[in-house]
Amino acid sequence: MDAETAEKINKLAHSLKSLHLVTTIEEAQSRAKEIILGAKGENESVKDMLKEVGEVSEEISKDIKDHNQEKKELQSVQEEVSNVEEKVEDVNVILDVAEESQKQT
Repeated sequence: MDAETAEKINKLAHSLKSLHLVTTIEEAQSRAKEIILGAKGENESVKDMLKEVGEVSEEISKDIKDHNQEKKELQSVQEEVSNVEEKVEDVNVILDVAEESQKQT
């Protein structure tokens, strides 16, 4: 294997790992070799490989959409928490005023 191919495999492996498409760097290296070198077999057509790339791309798109939805939900919860905190502060002020008023009587 030449240095350029090894570098391509390494870059692809790191991309697979950073996208969480594999769990270990070893698995990433193996998958990258399969993709770059065609280790799945010489009989696999380019059409089949493109189909697999399309499926992975769809999975990534779905994961991104899911992530964005979860992010929106988290922001909504954070806003609700902030609103509740403000209401708690208001109640505490009212309690303080009530306690002071009670002390004065």
